[in-house]
Amino acid sequence: MGNTLLDSRINKKRKNMVAIKQVSEAYEAKGIKIRHILADEQFEHARKHIEHMGMILNITSRNEHVPEIERCIRIVKERVWAIVNTLPFEQYPNRLIVKTVYNAIFWINCFPHKNGIYPTLSPHTIISVSTIDYNKLCMLQFGSYAQVHEPHNNSLKPLEQLPLDHMVLDSADITS
Repeated sequence: MGNTLLDSRINKKRKNMVAIKQVSEAYEAKGIKIRHILADEQFEHARKHIEHMGMILNITSRNEHVPEIERCIRIVKERVWAIVNTLPFEQYPNRLIVKTVYNAIFWINCFPHKNGIYPTLSPHTIISVSTIDYNKLCMLQFGSYAQVHEPHNNSLKPLEQLPLDHMVLDSADITS
């Protein structure tokens, strides 16, 4: 299908199986059955569980890579590098790095893939069953600054509200 996923959790062995199960359930809820998983040797421990779920696990041999995954990683790195070059920082906090990677993957999944299941539907649309409103999402570029007014119920009068400095880090910042 071409859906790019990211899981930033640390405990890989246990979390890999949890992530595979969550993704499998999300796809099955949309009527899509995962049949094959291409992976490297770090998934070998989960072979029995994956095969029990009705999927075929194809593990590469030692020191080999799955070309499709390597290409996907290269594309994500290129997109992240393009975003980072637009930001005015010399050092990046961890949260900004994670949000930058999530943003790159979000936009990769917003467009139909050449070899996808449906030629006109993006992976995001297929899984979330919601279309992308480009007028909202493209209003502000990732990493741009804005002054926002947040509603609050303290004793300040509306005219005395001060704007808050805000940096756009994901699409939820724009649409909310």
